[in-house]
Formats: sequence, C-alpha cells, structure tokens
Amino acid sequence: MSISDRLLGKKNVNGKPHIEAVAPTFALPGGEVRIIGRGLRPPELRRPSVRFGEIEGSVLISADDSWWPACPRERRRVRS
Repeated sequence: MSISDRLLGKKNVNGKPHIEAVAPTFALPGGEVRIIGRGLRPPELRRPSVRFGEIEGSVLISADDSWWPACPRERRRVRS
C-alpha cells in the first residue's frame, strides 16, 4: 500500500482537514512529498505535524491547501 492509498480521504471529526492527493506516490527516505487538500492549516496557527505510519516526519512548508513534508531518514517512533 502506498502513502497516498493510506492518506486519501482521511479527515478529522469536524470534516477538516481533507487530503485530496499525495505526490509522488512513493518517496525515498529524506525525500519530500506534497500533500494537497483543504483545511490543512493547523488550528490556532500551531506548528503542523505529520506522521508516516508510526514514524514522525517534519513539515518543511505548510499552507491551507498543501503541505510539503520530508520523509523520515530513519525509523523513529512517535512519542506519546
């Protein structure tokens, strides 16, 4: 299953955010992907966060309609 298959159509309880596309479908460790959707800006202008499964990634650029996160270089678990 690719990244886009797992993310497409996911949204939070109140209907936002909504992910419409992820490109490219696969990325190398340390590479960037683009997440396209609606309502992606975090509430109250908080720092955006992204996960690749259980692995935490970093968001390089964020806007209301798209994010550019970097895929993690190493496998590290998300802290609870």
